[in-house]
Amino acid sequence: MPRPVDYAMAAERPEKQTVRGLWLEEVKAQNVTEPPERVPLYLTLPGARGRDIELLVEQDLLPLTETGAVADSESMRVVAIEGSPEAAIALQGRYPGLKVLEEPLHGLLRSTGPFEFPRGKDRVLCRAQVVNLDFDKPLHASVEQGQLVFPALSLVAKLAKLHGADPHVDWTLCLTLNGQLEVWPEDVDKKACRFLAVNFEDDPKFSELAVEVLGANLHESIIQDPGSVDIRNCTEEEQQRFLMVLVPKRIARDVCADGWDVQTVENLRYGGSKGRARMVTWVLRFCWDSRASTEADVLYREALRRSLSKRGWIDSKGRLAHD
Repeated sequence: MPRPVDYAMAAERPEKQTVRGLWLEEVKAQNVTEPPERVPLYLTLPGARGRDIELLVEQDLLPLTETGAVADSESMRVVAIEGSPEAAIALQGRYPGLKVLEEPLHGLLRSTGPFEFPRGKDRVLCRAQVVNLDFDKPLHASVEQGQLVFPALSLVAKLAKLHGADPHVDWTLCLTLNGQLEVWPEDVDKKACRFLAVNFEDDPKFSELAVEVLGANLHESIIQDPGSVDIRNCTEEEQQRFLMVLVPKRIARDVCADGWDVQTVENLRYGGSKGRARMVTWVLRFCWDSRASTEADVLYREALRRSLSKRGWIDSKGRLAHD
């Protein structure tokens, strides 16, 4: 029988344990569905310790043999991506037989660009039912040829295209980012605010929900003069909240026309106390929807409103609360 896990009372950072509990619930939910082809249950960037993999083992979602190794029959069930050779060796030592790819995610996906895609077994590995992108760095952004570019979110869009290939695989994305944006260039600030301002004007319901997240002053500034808003100099909490609005909106814009209805299960912020980094985390479900070819704008608007309907925070004791 699976052993109970008390996430909030675990020895390490309680907020992170609560986040891992959310990941675990998504893996459990996907574990009861049978994909149209044999694909991994879980694809992750686990780090050398592999704590999320540890949870899967504790809950019998990754069965081990009597010797503590991953059985040959389960070798495709969980896939770890680790760009550090030392961390990859540590993972393989902890879980012999675990599928560990010693390369960065953008290497597996053949870059962040839209023209090259993985083939063969790599293509199958990228179509996991749950993909966990646990990034500890801020969201990098740039303006290239006048276009606003987020490399990490471009990887998400690429994963969505791979999951949408015939036969499509419904999937869940668990995404975590550092919530600080001081690294953004000034032109990114302005374009990102304009990106939000357009939808605030076009969709009153989304705008109304965004007021509750951003606060009236920042929301009004974005609408009235997006080119003058300096997100880099906003408070750290305002930067977190800005990402809570921006990231799921950008993902929805990138993938709805490709067939996906994006459902935001969680949109959460945490950290900031006791010197801990401020983080933002999401759980997004991608469900194939036939309306994409005829009503992509409808899907997009639905996704926008859902992106802010279930939002909240995790406090320093690991307790989750919704706004």
